[in-house]
Amino acid sequence: MKTRLWKAFKKAFLALIRVPGIFLKAVLHFIYPPYCVICDAWTGDDDSIVCSKCWARLENE
Repeated sequence: MKTRLWKAFKKAFLALIRVPGIFLKAVLHFIYPPYCVICDAWTGDDDSIVCSKCWARLENE
């Protein structure tokens, strides 16, 4: 019984820890939208400042 209760508590606690991080990321994306600094293309949800196409071109040079 204790292990199930502990696992449930741990899962809930870890979920609560992630919420501020998700909120902060949403606020940062609102202030600084994730666009490529080279070509102004949308980079998506990743934290990269360069899109995958520009990154590939940089690697080839």
